[in-house]
Amino acid sequence: VSNSKIKKMKKHILKIALCATLMGTVTSCRDALDIVQEGELSNENVFKSPEDMKRFLDGDIYRSMGLSSTIRFSALFTDEVGIGPSYSGFAQDIHQFFVDTTTGEASSLWINNYYVINRVLVLLEGANLIKPSTTAEQALYNSYLAEARALRAFSYLQLLQHFSTDMSDPEALGVVLLDRIPNVDDMPARVTNSAIYSVIE
Repeated sequence: VSNSKIKKMKKHILKIALCATLMGTVTSCRDALDIVQEGELSNENVFKSPEDMKRFLDGDIYRSMGLSSTIRFSALFTDEVGIGPSYSGFAQDIHQFFVDTTTGEASSLWINNYYVINRVLVLLEGANLIKPSTTAEQALYNSYLAEARALRAFSYLQLLQHFSTDMSDPEALGVVLLDRIPNVDDMPARVTNSAIYSVIE
């Protein structure tokens, strides 16, 4: 056997060994990544009846619907509360008739409203697992779905009024549309106002 054939065989053996090692690593990592912890709550465990939807609405969604920061921001932003003679410079970056996206107030408006929208998506997804057994349960089920969608619509309106380039123009740039629970690495783009209005409707 020539030296060149031996070298080729060694390269093939190294490639096969490397591939086998990589496959083993990927397979062994799956065991570490795909873990279900004891006591971990899945949608199947959380959403079993319309009463569970109500608990989720009250305990998670309504609880995060505080509007005090929005009211404060709007009062400063629109000069509803003006700058007094002994003004100390507090919230100076808000008294300027445009939204500075680097302020904590702007990011708070964005994050809080998208938190509500995300939690509504969780509820809507979990609601698919519930099969109401009586007419009364069906009525409650429909009512809780309607509440959740109304809260999502309200959050989208809050976002549009602060971040849309022109709410009166359906084709103007709006905000990000979430139509499913996003993954950590998702980077959804902003859509037109009309796309958001159709979800609200």
